[in-house]
Amino acid sequence: MKPLIQDWFPPTKQDNYETILFLWTLFPMAASLQWLVSWYGMGKTSVESRLNLPGRPGWILMEVPGAVTLLYTMWMVSEEKGIEDLAWQNKVLAGLFVIHYSYRAIMYPLMAPSMSPIHIVVWLLGLFFQVMNGTCLGAWLGGYGPVTRQDWEAHPLGTLQFVVGIAVFYIGLAGNYIHDDELREIRRQELRRQERILAQQKREGEKGSVEKVYRLPQAGLFRSREEPRGRSPTGRPTNVVN
Repeated sequence: MKPLIQDWFPPTKQDNYETILFLWTLFPMAASLQWLVSWYGMGKTSVESRLNLPGRPGWILMEVPGAVTLLYTMWMVSEEKGIEDLAWQNKVLAGLFVIHYSYRAIMYPLMAPSMSPIHIVVWLLGLFFQVMNGTCLGAWLGGYGPVTRQDWEAHPLGTLQFVVGIAVFYIGLAGNYIHDDELREIRRQELRRQERILAQQKREGEKGSVEKVYRLPQAGLFRSREEPRGRSPTGRPTNVVN
């Protein structure tokens, strides 16, 4: 298979990989731009716009490229470097990434009772993040990081660090699922409330209209938060049920 962009995507040359990796390390600085504007979306993916995409398919098409890019880059880089068989650690890490994105990119939107539309600009920025993140991680796993058992064992903590890291991953994955389900339950409760109100309005001959409700989750680690998840310009928390 030929690369999509010769020597750059995937980065099959060391200098190109280091350039992409350096540029990606600057990504967190983009968050500083928030200091220059008053609006803070805090997780909201859309505004009223004709450029909004449907929530579920938009989310899936934005997130899935992350795992696809990692696997594609990992394969192409290892092939370019003549690596016939990567260490089992590389394969396990790639597998964990795919497991994570199987939930995040596919199961999560399909399980959600509702999902807000996604503005095309948000979608494009999310897609850019996924492609860049998958490229950097896939290139490291495919040839620019440790690729043999000896490479991994050369680390001072060796297999112990790897095993502990996997344990932390699964703890985090379980915690992510549990707390996502708390958010889903809030949406389920709100949908039931809206259905009751609309049914009552219909019986009374009124025009059906229900405002969105802003609620903060109270279960699990949500109880340990120091500040609300976010507030809108009106001062209301932005964990909107929609």
